[in-house]
Amino acid sequence: MTSRIAVLGASGRVGSAICARLRTRHEVVEIGRRADEAVADLARRATDDAELVINAAGLAHVERPTTADLARLETANVELPLALAEAALARAIPMLHVSSVKAVADAPAPYGRSKYEGDRQLVTRFGSAFADANLGLVILRPLALLFPPLDAGRVSRLRFLRWWPRSLTPAVHLPVLAPRTFLNAVEDAVDELLAGRARGIVARDFGSSERGTLRDVGDAMAGRAGT
Repeated sequence: MTSRIAVLGASGRVGSAICARLRTRHEVVEIGRRADEAVADLARRATDDAELVINAAGLAHVERPTTADLARLETANVELPLALAEAALARAIPMLHVSSVKAVADAPAPYGRSKYEGDRQLVTRFGSAFADANLGLVILRPLALLFPPLDAGRVSRLRFLRWWPRSLTPAVHLPVLAPRTFLNAVEDAVDELLAGRARGIVARDFGSSERGTLRDVGDAMAGRAGT
């Protein structure tokens, strides 16, 4: 059955891939933040007339963050998911939140600490409320995700691997979660949430890299980017 799904962060690499996958089965509404729009207003707009809301928005790593950068990390990675959870609960719809395996309390970078704080407050402030309402809130914590567009310099350095026999390249642990694995997990979570099989907050971590060959790295970085 087709459902109306709102996706925040739809213009990003991860969000756009999620939209492309889900659009084959559902009506996907891409939600972007308007200029000077408060996160609470954005959350209410995103959950208006939706059957499920997905948060793929967030602010990634910032080198040598300033005070303003830290405030932006707090807004994107803590305040926004909390506002979305509150709005989703008020509208009685489930929610899927894309976090990171770097979301740990003592993460060396502010990014990881902000993602951890967002996840922590989702659990402590909304876990029992979603369960009491028979709603699900799934938190997916993936490794780094390799989606195009990619850095042109790195792609050009690996271009030669596209013509190198896969059997002759050494086995390595890819430092990423393959997009197909992540998108399959997203689709499974969406099915569970829409069917009402998830109750309360469920966190799923992807904590290990995938094994492949150096040619797989080249294909991932060059082939999918179309360069």
